[in-house]
Amino acid sequence: MDVLMNAYGVRVDTGLIEGALYINEISSQKLTQEAVGLTGLPNPNSQQQLLPWLNERSKEHPDAPDLLHDLQKANVEELLKDRAGLPGDVCRMLEIRQQLGKTSIKKYAAMDMARGEGDRVRG
Repeated sequence: MDVLMNAYGVRVDTGLIEGALYINEISSQKLTQEAVGLTGLPNPNSQQQLLPWLNERSKEHPDAPDLLHDLQKANVEELLKDRAGLPGDVCRMLEIRQQLGKTSIKKYAAMDMARGEGDRVRG
């Protein structure tokens, strides 16, 4: 039975997949442009470029907590949970970083890659 099910496949909604990927692309471009404008960095999604900028900006504010040694999801969430003392541009850049790092869109890209004849995913 499972062989027959895999051979028949599961139909995927091509319009939904294409729409989700399109919206994600537009959103990512806008967030990246905002991040470049905010930081002045050529690639604000790069941890090597962003960490020094974040730490330098927070040093300018005496109430700011010690910042990050890395930009792992848990560390960014912890900083954003208690924003007291963080400069507004640092908070916004951390929010942008969270948005750009979302993995929820990857399932649509995977479905698009696995889609075969008849808009079905098999195997």
